[in-house]
Amino acid sequence: MREYFFGRERELELLRTNFFVRTPGPGFCGAINGPNDIGKTMLIRQAAREFEQTPHPNVYYFSTGIVAEGSYWQFWTSLIRMFAVRIPEAKLRAAPNPDPDFIQLILDAYQFFRDPGNLERMGTISFHSEAIDHLNFIFLAYTQLGIHILITIDEFDNARTAFPVDGGDGSFFQRLYMLSPKSSSEYNLSILLISRKRISTIAHHMADGSDIESAFPPFIILRGFSNREMEDYFASYQELLPQGLSQEQREEIYYFCGRHPGLLMKMRALFQRHYDPSVGMTPGDLYREYGQEMTVLYERMNSLLRTEFVDGEKKRNCVGVFSQVFIGPAYDVNLTSRLDQLHKYGLLSKWDKSGKNIFQLAGLPYEDEAERRFDYEPMSPYYIEFFKARVLPEDMDALTRLMTTAEQDVRAGILAVLKAMFPDTWESVLEQYTSTSKQHYRVKLDLIAYQNDADIRNVTYTNLDVLAYNDYFKIIAAYWPQMQPYFRSFVSLEQLETAFQYLNDCRNCFAHNNAKILDERSCSRLRNLCSALIEDYQRGESGEPAAETAQVAPQEDLPASPAMPSLQQIQELLNHPGTIVFCYREKKKPKGNLRGVIKGYNYPAGISKMMLSGFGPQFAPAIGDEFEARVERWDSNAGLFNLVAP
Repeated sequence: MREYFFGRERELELLRTNFFVRTPGPGFCGAINGPNDIGKTMLIRQAAREFEQTPHPNVYYFSTGIVAEGSYWQFWTSLIRMFAVRIPEAKLRAAPNPDPDFIQLILDAYQFFRDPGNLERMGTISFHSEAIDHLNFIFLAYTQLGIHILITIDEFDNARTAFPVDGGDGSFFQRLYMLSPKSSSEYNLSILLISRKRISTIAHHMADGSDIESAFPPFIILRGFSNREMEDYFASYQELLPQGLSQEQREEIYYFCGRHPGLLMKMRALFQRHYDPSVGMTPGDLYREYGQEMTVLYERMNSLLRTEFVDGEKKRNCVGVFSQVFIGPAYDVNLTSRLDQLHKYGLLSKWDKSGKNIFQLAGLPYEDEAERRFDYEPMSPYYIEFFKARVLPEDMDALTRLMTTAEQDVRAGILAVLKAMFPDTWESVLEQYTSTSKQHYRVKLDLIAYQNDADIRNVTYTNLDVLAYNDYFKIIAAYWPQMQPYFRSFVSLEQLETAFQYLNDCRNCFAHNNAKILDERSCSRLRNLCSALIEDYQRGESGEPAAETAQVAPQEDLPASPAMPSLQQIQELLNHPGTIVFCYREKKKPKGNLRGVIKGYNYPAGISKMMLSGFGPQFAPAIGDEFEARVERWDSNAGLFNLVAP
């Protein structure tokens, strides 16, 4: 199969000018970074192909990589043996400055690293002592002869595993540093490190604290395809489809692949192998029928997102940060400072010329102006749905933190109202809702504080801290007009009571280590309820006035035909942070979109076929089914709400 390469003209020119030089000269060192399967290796391969097609006397290029199970001397031995094959004695003597002494130094190194007896004792101290002597002089000798060495080291993410600092091989990072122009200008040696993670992230525990990223700064940070590159990509389909791709096919490719080169090339391969125009196959059909390779890549992204990073001397999971950025809610008060971690770990690309981190999901084509302002985030919209279905149900720790934040905000909202209404007697008001058993918990808290020598003067818990959601509801119901601004997502006390009962039940599951009994839909509902409570509290604290309560209250009995909402009702539902219940009534042919109404409101709604995968791989509702969904937008042309998976 022919290997395709699209765009990257700017990046290729940077490589031609700085790294793939054709005459010996000063060395250049840097790093190429970018998320998984973004095309880092392909870019180098394309530039190297161009380099080999033109004369470049006394300049030699070597491509190598790091395997996790490798070792320090395996890496250098393999590389120097490649030198011996590509730059034999005859080429050394034909160099611009053929000094016999330096030629002999290089030949001695070749002989040492080729000798089977030496290789058998690679793990011994004597081998290390002799090998270091050869390694110390070989690159200087090449430079003195007038030879320039170019080296790319792929999969540099494996460096810390292959060359662990604690295991004694931390000198790998030091060796690279000493070979760079940052340390010495005496080498005609250029090295490019290719990795998903930032170099500083890989080597932040490096021995002696050397700043290797200053020696190998980010040279190229790869992103998803630009508008122009996407057009070149779509144009290549004319080789397979004489009529090219339809607009609908293009949009569906954007949905499954975003601007991610790895996913885009896998989709093109599916077209090349399996597309049958006689049956009108869509990109979605090809993915569902044959897209195992794409699913493997999605799963690999999921695995990478489970990477833990150290932040403030605590380990944190990238899943929590990623889900807050692309799914919400952003309940972490330090989220902005942690966004950069996703970039450093190679999970996001970013635009930082303005001094800010701005992350954008790759969907449909950007406007030209936006294209100049934003980096392209290679994650596809479908991947976000895939992530929500596969990863978030397992992310119970983040959900626990979200529940904690939501409950703290519920307590704070109640306390704010009571203190405003009863400045001097609010504590006695709380006592009316605190049973004897709850007072027992309060005594226990005092005892724990005493046993741990806590400063009781700084202990700020109240009776609210020993109450449950059912107790919270009783207080809120008693002062509903005053409390409502802090719980504005709930149009009635009945809705709030149902929500609080569900939160109480779920909290019990987590408290008794039985969170695993909650399925994907239960976790989604819990997440949305907590998100709504957090947002409600923030809006209540900001003093934002509550909306008029002229919303259509949910009804159990639906009229025969849908009701068209007013502009105010449309806006209210678009601002609704939680989920709604979709009543499935018919399938729209020939596209296969679902049509129905929103339960309780009876507003017309629909779910496009391409969005159905977000509800799960086995999702196949029958007409008459009801299930939770989330309002995405109002389609004025179709006169209905567009829904997506919760």
